[in-house]
Amino acid sequence: MKKYSNFNKNDCNEFEKPKLCLKLKEKYNGGENGEFLSIEKEIVDGISIYIAWVKPYNNIELFKGKVGMSESNGKEHWIVLSTQLKDHDDAGWIEHEKGHIIGYSKGYDKKIGTVIDKNKVFNLETYPNVWFEFEPFKRQMLFLKNIKKLPPLTIIRNMMKDYENSTSHKGKIDELKQIEQFFIEFYKEYVEDVDINNKYNKK
Repeated sequence: MKKYSNFNKNDCNEFEKPKLCLKLKEKYNGGENGEFLSIEKEIVDGISIYIAWVKPYNNIELFKGKVGMSESNGKEHWIVLSTQLKDHDDAGWIEHEKGHIIGYSKGYDKKIGTVIDKNKVFNLETYPNVWFEFEPFKRQMLFLKNIKKLPPLTIIRNMMKDYENSTSHKGKIDELKQIEQFFIEFYKEYVEDVDINNKYNKK
């Protein structure tokens, strides 16, 4: 069951975690930081998650330099989401961030090593091939497959858009090739064993 309460940015003292509300309001104080608009509570799988909605810095960054339009803190149970994701979340990033909170509660953040055999993903042994991303990516892909009913290739392509458009990865073909291959191998191992071509193999 989902339960939530909305509070605008002037209601921090009325929110059940006023210090958290004020902390996020201070962090997202406008301009290059994105602008804090409201906060709400949602219960997912029995876990309380605090979601702050932010007007993003621009149409590809939540705040300056951030890859994508969302971020989270598993330990503190908070998620920050761009208001753009309310109606346009074709890649399932809201579910991804919820997965960070749930994954932290399951202890995945303490696991070391790689999620996928690094030799299958062109020796990628850092992000996203790390255990604290296991639950987020699994939840995200299952949501896109089972709820959104998207085919595997569309799921991978939608997820890749944030990386392809980001200032951190844009134009870096070798990095994008590694990330896409990770998504492909992850999908095959944890969601559905199907053939998916890495478009960067052609470049």
